Amino acid sequence: MYNLQKLNKKLRFRTALNDLPERGEGLHGAILGVCNLGVQAGMSEDELYEEISAMDRDFKPHEIEDAIQTAMNSKDWEPGDSEGSSASGTRLSRAVCMSSLAAAGKLLAEDPVRAAKLKEHLIQAGGGELDPFGPEVRAASNPLPPIVPAIEHLAGSEFCSGMLSLLNVAYFPDDILYIGNRYESKEKQREHIKSAANWIDFISDKFDSIRRKPLPGTQMRMLMNLGAFHSSFCINPLTGEADENGSFRSSGCVKEFRYLLFESDNNPLNQQIPLLAGLELPVVAMTFSGSKSIHGLVRVDKIPGIGAINSLQEWKKNVGDLFKFLVPLGFDGATKDPVRLSRLPGSWRPDKQKFQQLLFLNPDGGFRVGSK
Repeated sequence: MYNLQKLNKKLRFRTALNDLPERGEGLHGAILGVCNLGVQAGMSEDELYEEISAMDRDFKPHEIEDAIQTAMNSKDWEPGDSEGSSASGTRLSRAVCMSSLAAAGKLLAEDPVRAAKLKEHLIQAGGGELDPFGPEVRAASNPLPPIVPAIEHLAGSEFCSGMLSLLNVAYFPDDILYIGNRYESKEKQREHIKSAANWIDFISDKFDSIRRKPLPGTQMRMLMNLGAFHSSFCINPLTGEADENGSFRSSGCVKEFRYLLFESDNNPLNQQIPLLAGLELPVVAMTFSGSKSIHGLVRVDKIPGIGAINSLQEWKKNVGDLFKFLVPLGFDGATKDPVRLSRLPGSWRPDKQKFQQLLFLNPDGGFRVGSK
């Protein structure tokens, strides 16, 4: 993920720079403090001089240059900040990273202009605005996602492949999954709890039945019915047992905290994938919801500074801090729920008259345009 430790230093640098006191009120010491933050954020000597000298203060000759050199000579790089390292290849210490997330999130929430600038920077770092249905996204996927057919060519098509591809890549055969919709009563939820292997058999049989129907109208009605009752899936494997309230998909029913869902439908569609890429998130799958968002399924244990999560309490703390940083960038804070429902690719969405389309797959996690 994006180097949050450096990011936090950069945000703190900006804040300290804007708060530089006047001469006689501690300016000299404050300049050194600003330089230290800038150096630890990875800024060059020229960048530091340009930023600081632009401030309207009574600087003495060579005062800025001397402070920069002092900071450069005494820099104390923290884990993950060494020159040339990338956040995706370095596991930041959990305490430092979470502290940075919370602090960065607070600054962003209080300063929408700063948040907008950071979001634009991340989008550009992720390759710039990108058509989610274009060839670049598909080419970056491994394995390739299926091509969604036109409605008039349903018979004999591979339109069920999106569902099957996701289940085969993201889950083990014995993982217990919920596939249904958000409105199922607790009494009906049990019918939507199966192993991934059983879901694959169930879906294959359903689509075989649809393909055998000779009339496109009949196929469409069956497809809409399947989509209505199997539109979404719970992102994490479950125990298969009901909690004390009779629910089969509550937080207490999570067996493994494997995935986190990212959704940023406050941003235009052509910015959502680059934003995920700019954050260097370990994305396993991306699905078009059929409306205005891309659902990104992210490996939790590969997010630097978080790693494997083994309890709901640990999830709430670490994921909660992560979303303090993400929400000001336009991400939906409600998706931090470990039993959040995501749109099932390949399912027809009647209210939008569109397929929920699988756009990208990578079992190892990660998206880069131009590479697999």
